[in-house]
Amino acid sequence: MLEPLVEAVISAIPNAVVIFSPNGTVLASNSKALELFGFDSLEDKSVDDLARTCTQEDGTPISSSTFVSPLANEPRKFMIHSKKTGKWILVCASPVGSQSVQLGKNNVGAITVYSEKTEIIKNLGKLNRELQQKTKYQLDVQDHLLEAIKIRDDFISMASHELKTPITSMKFQVEIVKRKHQSGQLTRPQLDKLFSTWGEQLERLNSLIDGMLDVAALSEGQVKSEACEMDLGEAIRSQVDRFYTEQISFIEKKEVTGFWDVRKIDQIVSNLLSNAIKYGHQKPIEVTLSHEGIWAIIEVTDHGEGIDPENFEKIFRRFERVQSGISVGGIGLGLYIVKQVVENNGGSISVKSKKGEGSTFTVKIPLHYENHSVN
Repeated sequence: MLEPLVEAVISAIPNAVVIFSPNGTVLASNSKALELFGFDSLEDKSVDDLARTCTQEDGTPISSSTFVSPLANEPRKFMIHSKKTGKWILVCASPVGSQSVQLGKNNVGAITVYSEKTEIIKNLGKLNRELQQKTKYQLDVQDHLLEAIKIRDDFISMASHELKTPITSMKFQVEIVKRKHQSGQLTRPQLDKLFSTWGEQLERLNSLIDGMLDVAALSEGQVKSEACEMDLGEAIRSQVDRFYTEQISFIEKKEVTGFWDVRKIDQIVSNLLSNAIKYGHQKPIEVTLSHEGIWAIIEVTDHGEGIDPENFEKIFRRFERVQSGISVGGIGLGLYIVKQVVENNGGSISVKSKKGEGSTFTVKIPLHYENHSVN
């Protein structure tokens, strides 16, 4: 019963297996061994017969003593090349040692396992690919962390500058008012003008702070919406009137009513108008409202310097401002907020622009608000 059991076991092993007697005679082998060494049978073969058909890794012949040495020594591994099959083979030879192990009536001297090098390379290749993937992932994480740090530093720098500018201006103006008041030189028109300027500066500060709070809420997924039925045209007209300028005209092509969050609509329109005013070169700005099927469509068109196509995606990122020939305030949050809010409402935003001729931003939002969380 022993020999059939051994044969069944070694036949089930995926690697080549050869069992030698103490003097090097082959006692048993499986089909994989025949395939690797190019023999029809290893019955009555010896380690010398195997050695004659192989070379060492450097191409030199393998002596019988080299091939047989594992039979009397410690376990070892070495690479050989079969001249018959052209295959590279890793030999793992394990001597039985002083233990008395028999296969049938014969003593067992060593059990050797052979692995084709291509299989080893395949496994090493798989491990290498896994390592490369992990390394790439780690590098990507590192790049994202470095980018996040850069964004944070840029944000702190820009926010500090933008917040400090109106405060410094107001502080300077307060000193002037104080001196003029003390000397009796402050007139009512001058005071009215100062009140107007301070109101604009405070509005700018409030807008900056609101923008930063909006970005924080969007980034953390803490956007709460309260949709209600509303006239979209009235909401847009309210934002247009808020800018106190004849530069903006509003055309309501169709009356559009639906369910939205009023504050989100205000964010979309006010940020698009602010952007158009900044880059519109004080030329007319047109706002149009229409709807197609389930979509409400808002378009804001300016006639300023326009945007290069390669910057279409960039302008919707956080803290991004495309370099232009004019100096504008802000920290590059407006269009980012618009995009996030629009997509959070299940809509989309696109831009068409030609350098030197202006830009048109088109917002499409469904008539019925659906909350889509944005992380």
